[in-house]
Amino acid sequence: MARKVALLAKMLERTQGTRLPILLGQSEGMQRVFGIIRKVSASRCPVLMVGETGTGKKLVASWIHGNGPWRNNPFIAVDCGSLDHDLIGIELFSTGSRRTGRPSGILAAVNGGTLLLDEVVEIPLDLQRRLARAIQEKEYRLMGSSKHVLFDARIIATTSDDPVVTIREGRFRNDLYYRISAISIYLPPLRERKEDLPLLADHILRQITRAKGSGRKDHRKLSSDALALLLTHEWPGNVRELENCLEGAVALSSGPVIQIEDLSLMLGTRVSAHVRTLKEIEREAINTALRNARGNKVAAARLLGIGKTTLYRKVRQYELGS
Repeated sequence: MARKVALLAKMLERTQGTRLPILLGQSEGMQRVFGIIRKVSASRCPVLMVGETGTGKKLVASWIHGNGPWRNNPFIAVDCGSLDHDLIGIELFSTGSRRTGRPSGILAAVNGGTLLLDEVVEIPLDLQRRLARAIQEKEYRLMGSSKHVLFDARIIATTSDDPVVTIREGRFRNDLYYRISAISIYLPPLRERKEDLPLLADHILRQITRAKGSGRKDHRKLSSDALALLLTHEWPGNVRELENCLEGAVALSSGPVIQIEDLSLMLGTRVSAHVRTLKEIEREAINTALRNARGNKVAAARLLGIGKTTLYRKVRQYELGS
């Protein structure tokens, strides 16, 4: 245990000293993640991170880049699920600027740095093939041109789906998978690392206090009953859901201590209510997002933090309409 705490303290010191994201966790799963990213940050090895929505994949990618020798070079994150499929090829492999003649797409802009492909499975299959070739050959052909451009960047990709399943379903190309998964990192969901909840909750509450411009005396704390309620929740939205829950609880609380009533309102359930299954919670979340987006599935997917293809599949699964 002493070694784990020492490792955590060392990582906190590193991130705080360089104004990088602070990664927290004393659980075995997160300690395993910390051990891997400390080593991989010094290399150009491509990394694939697998984890549910809200587990902090973007945060870890930013930490890897910021702790490596190329930290002063570009770090570009591409949300593959939100880009228009008709435009993503232009965004990645853009032709040169008419004024300068130089390539102006994302691959050109990120040279020497780190390219984060968030929800990489959402890239259309034909572009997955082009991307795999660019990574392998360290060059690519500009869209609508015969000109080839050198490409040199570290690739970090993420997916909230099981890569093996997406390959079997024909949504993810084998060749791209092998090019970007030299190192694979699994980010455990919050329900598998509940021992980290007190640490995470306190950190999030301190961030909320700082964002409001309040002093330390205004820092909210959780009552023992409120913390116990957090530990019983399954957190389908993971750390992102925890952040939203605590932000709302702070707004509802009338004193320095957040009570169980404040949290139960945010979790949408009474303390004595039955425990809902993850499927019930997921169906309700998707239904709510679709209502808020007035049926616009692209906007609903953005609200939920998932890719369009994933949302379409879930809508069919739960029979939520056309």
